[in-house]
Amino acid sequence: MAQTAQEAKPETPEPEYSKGKQEVTSSNLSLVSESNNTPVQSKKKIFENWSHNIRVQPREYYEPKTLDELQSLVARSSKIKAVGSGHSFNCQAYTDQTMISLKHLNRILDVDRDNRRIRVEAGKSLHDFNKEIESYGMVLPSLGGIDKQSLAGACSTATHGSGLKWGTLSDESSIFGMELIQDDGSVLELRADRPSDREGLMAARVNLGVLGIIYAITFKLEESRCLELRSKPLSLEEAQDQGHYLKNDHFEYLVFPFTDTTEVTMRNRTSKTPKPHPIIDFYHDIFLKNWTVDGLNRCNANLNLKRTPAFVKFLAGMIPNERKVSMSWKNQPGPRTVRFFQAEYAVKLGLEAEIQQALDQLTASLAKSETFFANLPVQYRFVKGDQGSFLSPSLSTEPICYINLSSHLSYPNWQTFFEEAEKILMQYQARPQWGKQFYNNPVIQGLYPEFEAFMEFKKAWDPNGKFTGLFFEKLVAGEKSPYIVK
Repeated sequence: MAQTAQEAKPETPEPEYSKGKQEVTSSNLSLVSESNNTPVQSKKKIFENWSHNIRVQPREYYEPKTLDELQSLVARSSKIKAVGSGHSFNCQAYTDQTMISLKHLNRILDVDRDNRRIRVEAGKSLHDFNKEIESYGMVLPSLGGIDKQSLAGACSTATHGSGLKWGTLSDESSIFGMELIQDDGSVLELRADRPSDREGLMAARVNLGVLGIIYAITFKLEESRCLELRSKPLSLEEAQDQGHYLKNDHFEYLVFPFTDTTEVTMRNRTSKTPKPHPIIDFYHDIFLKNWTVDGLNRCNANLNLKRTPAFVKFLAGMIPNERKVSMSWKNQPGPRTVRFFQAEYAVKLGLEAEIQQALDQLTASLAKSETFFANLPVQYRFVKGDQGSFLSPSLSTEPICYINLSSHLSYPNWQTFFEEAEKILMQYQARPQWGKQFYNNPVIQGLYPEFEAFMEFKKAWDPNGKFTGLFFEKLVAGEKSPYIVK
């Protein structure tokens, strides 16, 4: 039986994969791999996240290759944090104690073709998972713009794509089950078909890495499909027409600052056969959207910031008319070589025009005072409200709009822009995306009414705070989380 909030420790049936294994205890300090009887050695590691604003050298760093090694590491450590691909923009994975990477725990464990469920080790990347499950005719239907994240990290922070038919990757329609390594090294298994596990799963689906180390996830998937992508420039008024997100499977748009220009992207299921166009794809996805945007931003930031409005208008004039058909898991994410800082917020659907008007006024004001020059577009994406997660930013019975703010790393004073923009968004009860940068503490703002329910599971499953790091400490204390830790 899975643990409830009232129980001190879970009593779960012993999973098949752990039967016959030697019990792991905190006294097992030799940490020997059962696979080859060689000691698992700590490595020297300097961890730096994707945007280079979080950097730390942990006291110990491990890359376990088996479940046994993972259990032993957790049992013997006093403080431990798992790190994925480093795509969080905040200090969520930060620890100067024991850090582990699950990158070698990346196997598909079970495939249920009848129910379209796949159980997979949580260290696998989104890209590799989707690539492998294509052979089973299955897919995660809604993906974001980047697919390099680990499955554990993507689910722990409620990563999402766009499309009103789907919520985040952490929605109950996506995650059927989870297996967490608890503080004593034991495995807690949670399944959606066990009523006693319902609230445990609501805590575990978006767990911020503080309830245990995610060993495996069982996903509910959909039939693989092709999507036809169409991308083009539109005026802001045209892009804000709600008909776009109502009639397209996946719809999003980018608003270029200092302009009335947007880039809209529509993706829809199609029976058309994918036709590779490597030269065109390279031009659009690599040369134009990455190398050109990155290079021009670096030059502009270092030469003449006052010319940024004219520079952004020039970029807006380069928006291509694009059309292509490919498998959905290839069609939604794309390459990202441009490095940026980012903040993102979930708000009630229908507020986009009002919020964008306020952001335009802020952008103009900061540029006039030469405090900050907006340099990358604001992104709008639309999802189904999440169900089944205490801490999902889009927990709602109604559709949600996600608003993404970005700044190239080369520009000064981006923090001022983000903080002032957040003040605007907080007027609309905006919830920050957990993997991005934010300033006001959403817990003390009362934005997560189920936070106390989450904390009941935190106290039961991690009574000694083994999985609590800097990010969660500050969250619970009502403090701002640092966006730069070096």
